[in-house]
Amino acid sequence: MIGDALLEYLPAVDSIAELVGERVYQGTAPPSSTYPLIQFFQVAGRRLPVLDGPHGLKVDTIQLDIYTVQRPNADLNDLTHIREAKQVALVIEDAMENFRGVIAGLDVGNCHLESERELLDGPLARVSQDYEIYWRRSEPTP
Repeated sequence: MIGDALLEYLPAVDSIAELVGERVYQGTAPPSSTYPLIQFFQVAGRRLPVLDGPHGLKVDTIQLDIYTVQRPNADLNDLTHIREAKQVALVIEDAMENFRGVIAGLDVGNCHLESERELLDGPLARVSQDYEIYWRRSEPTP
């Protein structure tokens, strides 16, 4: 559910689309994908208990991974690709932090960045962000 909402939302944000186009994938990107790209998956999910009965509020932790690759023939010390990954991460943070609204039938009550980390593995750079997203279905449940 939250995956469908992210697949709809992220490419629709103009500033994200300018940098990655439609290259937003739930799970693993196809091997033939071009960079930069975004992959995401759910790390954890939980329901928040309340004393007065079910309310449908859920909290999912989503890991977003932004990948970029070093340009061919670039000097080994050229870190342009990690700077590009960080730029995409900043744009995503601007779009996600404190987001509230309805997307793909989900009423998102809040979203915030929990943690962020970088990985540089030769020509491949990754910035990973973990978001907590508070949501419930926007239509009534039977």
